Amino acid sequence: MLHLSPLQRRQLRGRWTKRFVKENGNNQKELRAQFPQLYGGTWRDICLYEVGKLAGFLKND
Repeated sequence: MLHLSPLQRRQLRGRWTKRFVKENGNNQKELRAQFPQLYGGTWRDICLYEVGKLAGFLKND
């Protein structure tokens, strides 16, 4: 549906992972096992998200 580059996919996964870690304290392991594509991000994905946020990679202008 969306035509995203691999870099943009990793950045979005980093965004979801960052929010996931903030909101879900005890349920992390269960949700990561159940939805690895969505919540299986690493610190690298979060860093790519932060760099992309500064550079504006995810904006649709």
